[in-house]
Amino acid sequence: MKDLSIPGTHDSCSRLDACKPISTTQYATLEQQLDAGVRFLDVRIKTDGPQGLKVVHGIEDVGDYYAHPAGGRLSFKTVLTRIYDWMNKPEHRDECVIMKVVDCDHTNLDTEPADYDTHTRVHDIWKSVDDASVERKSLDFNTRHTAEDFLRMTLAQAKGKLLLWRVFKDPEVPHGARKAFGLDLYQLKDEARFDNNPYFGITSPSSSTRSGRISTLHAQSLYTWKYSGPHKTLTYADKMNAVRHLLYDAWHDHTGAAGTRRFDSYRVNELNIAAIYQSSSDRQDVDSLRYYPITNATHINPLVGALLDQLLAPEPTLPTLSNVNAQGHGSVGIILFDWAEDPAGTRRDFEQTRLFTEPLYKKVILFNFKPSKMFARDNQGVESIRYQPMGDAPYAALQYHDKGSWHTLERALGPSSFPFEIPPITA
Repeated sequence: MKDLSIPGTHDSCSRLDACKPISTTQYATLEQQLDAGVRFLDVRIKTDGPQGLKVVHGIEDVGDYYAHPAGGRLSFKTVLTRIYDWMNKPEHRDECVIMKVVDCDHTNLDTEPADYDTHTRVHDIWKSVDDASVERKSLDFNTRHTAEDFLRMTLAQAKGKLLLWRVFKDPEVPHGARKAFGLDLYQLKDEARFDNNPYFGITSPSSSTRSGRISTLHAQSLYTWKYSGPHKTLTYADKMNAVRHLLYDAWHDHTGAAGTRRFDSYRVNELNIAAIYQSSSDRQDVDSLRYYPITNATHINPLVGALLDQLLAPEPTLPTLSNVNAQGHGSVGIILFDWAEDPAGTRRDFEQTRLFTEPLYKKVILFNFKPSKMFARDNQGVESIRYQPMGDAPYAALQYHDKGSWHTLERALGPSSFPFEIPPITA
């Protein structure tokens, strides 16, 4: 499983018309995302009432777009039920879906109150959905596999299952048949270390290692203006350089010979940007809402798409790409996108974004079936390609290093290519 290239979505439930514009990250429903090829879902939750769980994006509740009429809060039970319903269809019975569930009530490690029960709520709600499902049963599977099992798990073993990646505390002591509750990524709650971090590693509890922990995840999550890069504020070039760096690691760690791999773990590359400034003179107190997620996705997605095209091309125009000594086709890991496609094509700006979003899922999936190449990295860790900002605007140029100097391969699409206007934020 960890060697697969898997398309996913960031904040998968934060759909258009269910959130404020600044929080909206997707066009499509969960079923539409799964139909498009997404196999990794990112779900954020908070407690709701005495036993319930609601879906959120940050401090905002996500509206229940499945209700008739739409309204109220989207519940975790509804999300699980919808995923189960999709997976129970005959044509989907062999599919595997990964769902990361993040507790947003408590934002740091070990800050939960004495009566913390999010883990119990998730388990009980999941059990109710599992019990109501005639064919699909995934809860027991997630309680019988350790972190080592998740790292060794094959697609054949996971076939037909909904896999839990758990970013909430599970204080229960494993006993009997219950070895775990999904893949334990509770360390992600340590915001001081991992919030807005371009590269980080996560370890999970292990009974088979001397330290008691095992490396399970390496990821990139550079997403807000807080980044203090060389331009004093996050640019699209900064983001793409972080994306590029993790693509290299994912490809080499999953195609190199066993003795050459740095980390034998899952790789997650997040493409989302929460807010970005138009120039280095912008400050947080001036206009922190200048660009919504849709704007950032509309500019990041074509940059990612162009790079994936180069890596997949039999004869790429980007020099320095190679697959020498590769032990397989090459993996780009799990890549999370904002703004999944809307199959009906009815939303404003859809025609602008579909060109760069819908095909990206297919490009990621292609890495599982086609040989690919990767750019070089020297002994000092310097890679043979980079992204550079273009003037005052946040657009980026892809450059490659050849014969002692840097050359621009192509120019990112500028604002003239996107004539639509982003509406002002509403209360």
